[in-house]
Amino acid sequence: LGPYLADKLKDERRAELEKAYWNGYYQVAGALYQLDTQTPHQARAIAVRELPNLHRALDLALAAAQANSALLEQVVTFADRIAKFLDHFGRWRERDAMMAEVGERFAVISNRSRRGEAGDTPPASPKLTKAEYLLHSRQGEALWQQGRATQAEVLFRQLLARLQTGADYDDQAELEYDIAVTQMRLGRCLADQGRPSQAIEWSKKSLAGFDALRQSFVEAKTMLTRAYEDIGNAHAAVGQIEEAESAYGQGLQIAEEIEDYR
Repeated sequence: LGPYLADKLKDERRAELEKAYWNGYYQVAGALYQLDTQTPHQARAIAVRELPNLHRALDLALAAAQANSALLEQVVTFADRIAKFLDHFGRWRERDAMMAEVGERFAVISNRSRRGEAGDTPPASPKLTKAEYLLHSRQGEALWQQGRATQAEVLFRQLLARLQTGADYDDQAELEYDIAVTQMRLGRCLADQGRPSQAIEWSKKSLAGFDALRQSFVEAKTMLTRAYEDIGNAHAAVGQIEEAESAYGQGLQIAEEIEDYR
């Protein structure tokens, strides 16, 4: 009866329901993203069943952002959460197609918004926003997963430079967290190119960043375990087994403290 009844809705009522629908699934995506740390089997079982609804809700969110550019960051965050589960499920083509569409729509809406605020021509070098960071970071992750570590390294170096020299963030702690995440990803790209010494250097930079945020930023402790794991992997790659064991041990200790069962 859904399609039949939907045709009888007035436009205003349809708009209200669609807004409630996509906002509800935005909350669902965020909750599943958080639950994936401690209850990954259950979170992923729900996510795979809800994927059609999540995709539909994202489409509606993108349409809403076309009318209100202030929603862009929320929409990109929504897409990033869905993409994380598509990563887990190995559905990379679906993820890449979704993120490509989000990126195209983001560019159109952003340029239109800037023209409206600053005349006919967008500024030459606008500051990096959180939404842009998420899009570029996800693009770099996709390149890395595809085995294109050199290209991913270039992207992450450019992204890191923009983060460090004028990003448009309201929360300084969130900016510092994203810098540490980008340093971590850069380290992984270097490790995959057979450059473990440089990988360790960047992983230690990210470790220091997460450690400084561990009391004020809830996700920083979780990322500390990932940083220690990366350091351990890099040491193991060059036969430094004791150093690797020490790094793994420290990461495991933190994981147990925060009940990160993954």
